[in-house]
Amino acid sequence: MKNLLFALMLAFTANSMFAGNVQTASHNTELQSAKKKTTKRTTAQKTVRSPKNLVGNHMLSLQWISWKKFGKAVITKGAEEGTYYITGTQGSACCDEANGRNNGDYLSIEGTLRKIDDKHLVFNGKIITKVYHINGGQEVVREGEYNFLSTQGRKFWRMQEMQNPTGDGTDYVDIYF
Repeated sequence: MKNLLFALMLAFTANSMFAGNVQTASHNTELQSAKKKTTKRTTAQKTVRSPKNLVGNHMLSLQWISWKKFGKAVITKGAEEGTYYITGTQGSACCDEANGRNNGDYLSIEGTLRKIDDKHLVFNGKIITKVYHINGGQEVVREGEYNFLSTQGRKFWRMQEMQNPTGDGTDYVDIYF
């Protein structure tokens, strides 16, 4: 009987110790998970720019090229109050994601920006797009004044004159905050 009682006490103690370790491991996993969520949230908050802060590096995209591999636009302050310079590119090294081929598509933007307000920029300059299935794969050049708006809570300004001048489609040229 003494041996049976000793065996039960030993089993109970081992079971309690095991349960404590499982609880501790579970608690540690929850803490790590919470820590990762906090880190992701903090990182995301740092990468989202304010539309008020126009000067600096911005992601740039044309949907025909990629929304996974963004280009880069650099905006600098101009000499006149409220005027900025922008230059940027996306593509040429990017692949057609569906077919895995390098098709030489690209977007290029260069000119000035005038900030109307946080949601409206007026661009004056040159935008060049080259997309393999538009205009026979030849460059499309837009020159002049174009409006970029941030609407519906989006974190980017989209060019409003979207219709491709060749009539071959709609181009979403986006400058991200």
